[in-house]
Order: sequence, then C-alpha cells, then structure tokens
Amino acid sequence: FDGEKESPYLENDKPNPINPYGASKLAAEEIAHARLEEVYVVRTAWLYARGGNKFPDKIIAAAKTRDHSPLRVVDDELGNPTYAPDLARALAQLIETREFGNYHLVNEGVASRYDWACRVLARAGVNGAVTRIKLKDYARDSVPPRNGALENRNAAELGIRLRSWQDALEEFFLDADERG
Repeated sequence: FDGEKESPYLENDKPNPINPYGASKLAAEEIAHARLEEVYVVRTAWLYARGGNKFPDKIIAAAKTRDHSPLRVVDDELGNPTYAPDLARALAQLIETREFGNYHLVNEGVASRYDWACRVLARAGVNGAVTRIKLKDYARDSVPPRNGALENRNAAELGIRLRSWQDALEEFFLDADERG
C-alpha cells in the first residue's frame, strides 16, 4: 500500500506499492492467486518474537548503550506490532476454516515506531530518552509507507481475532522473565 490512507488498510483495498519491496510482495500475491485455486494470502506487519534481533531487542540494546543521548525514533510511520506466537495461532485457526483468500493477521491496534519504542523501554525497565523524528529524517535503503497499518476484517468475520499489541507485548516480556 502507498500509506496515504488515513485508517488501517483492509484486505480488499487496492495495493499501490511505493518501493521495490512492496512491489515484490504484491507480485508474489498475484502469482499465488494465478497458480493456485486454494490459497491463503496473509499479510502481517512488524513481526517480532523472542530469540531474534527484532525491534524490541534493538531498542533495548540501543538504550542500554547510549551515553545520555536520546534514541531517535520515527513517530509518523504507523503499523501493527505483531507477536509471532499470536500470528502462528491465528494461522492455524485460519487453515482449519478452509476459507481461502486474502487476510490481514496482525495484533489489534495501531502504533507508531515511537509509541512502540516507549512501551518497550517502559516494560523492560530501561531508562532511556526517546526523541521523536519524522520518517523523512530516518535514512533507509527503501522508504516504507507512512501508514502501513492493517485491519483484520476478513479473519474477524471468521471469528479469528488477535489480541491488542500492548497485551501481546506484555506476554513477550513475561516469556523473557520466565526464561531468566
């Protein structure tokens, strides 16, 4: 999606990729639909789990290594932090339905990278100042859409719902606490 919509994207919204990464994902979706009669196309976003080097781990590490300089985190890029175990459960439920089609499977609620970083640091008990910056001020090889938030409409109609991203993040930390 191009990120211009003011609300989360639905499964039937017209894709309009703005970078090669998005174009390659759309091409894969189109090929899957063209070659398979029974296919699930699942879009997710901002995936994280324990044991990886994902956003929460990177934010915590960066905050711990900074000498009083604030982390600079984008506040105008929107998405859905999605906990991998929640996605796995939703995928298993979806497969059991045998209702093929396009689905968005993300934890409920929308956050900016800034919101997510602040929540991660607070829950981790890590002191670290976070400064808001704009997407245009954060150099990347491929600029993402400003609004990449998704809504789980099709899955919800089948009774498949993922909990809030805030509740999922709490479990992420509880899992870490239990592992020591």
